This record gives sequence, structure tokens and C-alpha cells, in this order.
Amino acid sequence: RYFSVKNEKEAKKVALIGLVLLTIAPVIWLLPPVCAQILGLDLNFVSETLHMHAPEEAAYVVFCLKYLPVGAMGIILSAMLSATMSSLSSNFNAFAAVITDDIVKQLIWKKASSKALLVVGRIMTLLLGGLVIIAAVIMSEHPGGIFQLMLDFSGVVIIPAGIPIVMGLFYKPTPWWSGIACYLTGVVVGVSALYFDLSITFGGWSLLSSPPTFEQQIFTIGTLSAIVYMVPGLLIKIKGGYAERLNAFFTKLDTPVSEAEVGDSESTDVGSYRVTGWTTVGMGVAVSALSLLNLPLTGRMINLSIGLLMAAFGLGLIWMCKVGVNRARQNKNNPIQ
Repeated sequence: RYFSVKNEKEAKKVALIGLVLLTIAPVIWLLPPVCAQILGLDLNFVSETLHMHAPEEAAYVVFCLKYLPVGAMGIILSAMLSATMSSLSSNFNAFAAVITDDIVKQLIWKKASSKALLVVGRIMTLLLGGLVIIAAVIMSEHPGGIFQLMLDFSGVVIIPAGIPIVMGLFYKPTPWWSGIACYLTGVVVGVSALYFDLSITFGGWSLLSSPPTFEQQIFTIGTLSAIVYMVPGLLIKIKGGYAERLNAFFTKLDTPVSEAEVGDSESTDVGSYRVTGWTTVGMGVAVSALSLLNLPLTGRMINLSIGLLMAAFGLGLIWMCKVGVNRARQNKNNPIQ
């Protein structure tokens, strides 16, 4: 998301918006399961019908089936599928680009043409899609449910990977191999705790159990990975060509990005937002028409409310586009201001 802004000031706005949304999002995500628990909805029946291994994961389905009318339920399913496909699409493109540009082009096929790299990228996307399908089938059979599997996966894989990515922006004295050692340490310890009954106890405290809790994954595995990442820099002096590249990286990091470096689009280029706004308005009108179905008054009002909310969001986006274009034109005509 930081690649789609024109300068660092706008990037800070993106970070602030992300902070606010990620603070609100968990409340929205947890609302249906909490309501299902408070209302005492029967989750076992639906989970058994759908052959789910964890009944608590049926909370969304049960809640929607019980309280959403015809039409609104279809919108929920469409939204879930759309969100899933858009996330997979962006991730496939990102991972395929990394494999194609950073691995194949830089290490394996340095003289590859743009056309050849495009073919490689498509092949990588196809392979990644196949791997994801295979992983999804395997994950669906996990006895603890998908949510528990994702917690285990995040603690074993994502947390050790995130430490060098984040700390690498602030902690400078690290040899080139510290990030790799940090990641491998976290993965080896996490996998050993998950599948080989590795446990660590110190002073009567269980630092790591089998399987590890989510707290142990964060504080034990994460702390161990961070130590492996930081300590080598305190004991080994960084020198040579790597030290020069490291200094150049942090110098570049401290240098503000100028608009001349980004300048690949006009400040008034809001065409994609305008298309999204009008598309959302059209979808809102179509959803509002569902209130004409032969439903109870409550169901009609729910469909109408959802449609009006979508249309209002689309109109708001169109209005913001106009405001942004007018403001950019005023700044262009009055550069002193």
C-alpha cells in the first residue's frame, strides 16, 4: 500500500489509516462469533452438516443463516469470495514477481528478456495457485480447525520472518546471514515444538510446551529469534563490501523520497477511484432492489439498508475524487500557497 502514494507525507497518512482500520477491524471480525455465543446459537448442527472439525468456526455461517434475509446472504457470500480472490490475486502477483525478478533474473537467468520473464512469471503464478489449492485441501482436514492451524502457522513461520523485516529498518550492526539464522532458528524451534514434543521449562515457568500456545510462540520463539538476529552484530565487526551496502541502505532510508523519484502519474489521476465509486453506486442500487422481494418487513429493510449504505459509500468516493482534483488544480495554479 505504500507503493501507491506520491511522497512520504502521503505514506504517513496511509500508515495512520492502516493503524485505525486494523484497530477497528478485530471488533468487526469478532462481533458475529460473540453474538452467536451470547444468543446461544447451535453451532454443532451446522458444523456436522458441513463436516467442519471445529464447531466454533461455524459462527459466521449460523449467524448469517438465522438473521439475514434472502439477498443479503448472497451478498455476504459474494463479498467473502471477492475478498478471498482479490487477496489471492495480489499475493500471487507479488510472490511471482519476487521469484521472477529477485531470484530467476538476478541469480539464474540474468540475460532473460522481458518476454521470457513474463512467461516465467505466469508459470510461477500457476505453480503457486496449485500449491495453495493443495494446502487448502490439507488444511481442511486439520483436526483443530483452520483458525488454530493459522495460529500455529503464524507463530512458527510469520513471527520469525517478521523480526528481521521490521528490525532491519532500525537495527544496523548485523552481518548478512543474521536474518537467515534468525528465521531458521524460529522455524526449527517452532516445528520441533509442534511435531517433536519439544518443551522448555525454566525456573518453574513453562517457556515452551508441545504444542506451544500462541503466547509462547510470540514471546519465546519471537524472543529467541530476535536474540539470534541482534547478538551477532554486537560480537562481529561489519566490514568490506557488505558494510558499504549497509551504510548506503541506511543513508537512503534517512533521505526523504522526492516527488521526482516517484513521478509516474499526475496528481489528478483519480480515474480508478471514480470507476470504483460509480460501480459501487450501481451495486448499491441493485442491492436496494432486493427490498422489493416478497419478504417480511425486517428482511426488506435489511436489504434496503445495505444497498443504500453501498450507494452512499460510492457517492462519497466520487465526491472525494472531485475534491482531490480541484485541490490539486488549485495548488498547481497557486504554487506559492
